[in-house]
Amino acid sequence: MTEVARVDEDRDLWAAQVAVLASAIANGKPGAIERVKQEIAKLDGKIQTLVNRRELIPQTLQVSLARAQQELDDFTADIERRQKYLSANGREAMVTAQISTMTARMADLAKLVAHVRVPPRQDDEGATPEQLARPSRRDSIRALEEAEREQDRISPQQAAAARRIACVFQAISAAGQARIGRMDGAGRTSGGGFRAPDMTDDLDTERQTCYLPWTADLSAKAPETLRIVTQVAVFGISLHAVRVHQKMSRANALGKLRDGLERYWDLYIEYRKLQQNT
Repeated sequence: MTEVARVDEDRDLWAAQVAVLASAIANGKPGAIERVKQEIAKLDGKIQTLVNRRELIPQTLQVSLARAQQELDDFTADIERRQKYLSANGREAMVTAQISTMTARMADLAKLVAHVRVPPRQDDEGATPEQLARPSRRDSIRALEEAEREQDRISPQQAAAARRIACVFQAISAAGQARIGRMDGAGRTSGGGFRAPDMTDDLDTERQTCYLPWTADLSAKAPETLRIVTQVAVFGISLHAVRVHQKMSRANALGKLRDGLERYWDLYIEYRKLQQNT
């Protein structure tokens, strides 16, 4: 089976699994919510494992190339093959793609329990998976932008960055659904990739020049920051629910959110300058 065929089969199986879970929740089957919670926790663990694995790839590459160099005289052809196989960029791109898939699957599961009501908890162990998955009643970014205390606010630029991130993420998710649904030509580009049917050229360019480098950089250097920005800016979860779930102070959580948004805004400003000069 080719890699493309394997990826397509994996996506089809995931779509079928989400459909089964959605049906179980709609029919009120016992244990359905618990199953979704378990799947969310499982995906979160897989994402962390992949992030750790990617951090080890450059070290593995250096060790393997050093060993291959010692055998250069007798195994020149074999060394060339290993160098191609151990290409850091190629392997990191593969792991990044797996992380993106896991993140999109967490979003699928979050939608299933977004409107499920649960009794309030009496202790303060943090937000439950259902509460964390449910979007805030008030726009989470607007709430931070209009906070009463100045030290609790985010800047207009940070708020704008959050909305750009959400816009690109939603377009990417729509493209993935188009591919899973086998829509004839929906979102297919000339290069064989997929893009949301309503994604403009500007938005697709922003995805390539801003969003993908931003997620790759944070995944490698600040995965917790990426998780907080995604939950607040994309899924609409309140910063309070996120930071209680992460057992983190408000100042620390807000600092990471601001940092992630600032990084995206810097990339976006550079992208706009390039657009104006072309």
